[in-house]
Amino acid sequence: MVEAINAMSELVEDVPDAARAYFQVAWEGEKLVWWWPRLTLVASEDSDLKQRRARLENGSLFG
Repeated sequence: MVEAINAMSELVEDVPDAARAYFQVAWEGEKLVWWWPRLTLVASEDSDLKQRRARLENGSLFG
């Protein structure tokens, strides 16, 4: 177990500064902590797209 902690310590010391800042890599006591960003996609349908979809569903794509 001690060997694993020492190996992890060495890896964390080698983390580039940009990655360390972005992921907030740090030791809190004997715990390694980091922040993992979550990507969320939020989409909305505009009225033009709704109109084209309605025309397509009605069989009138161009009218």
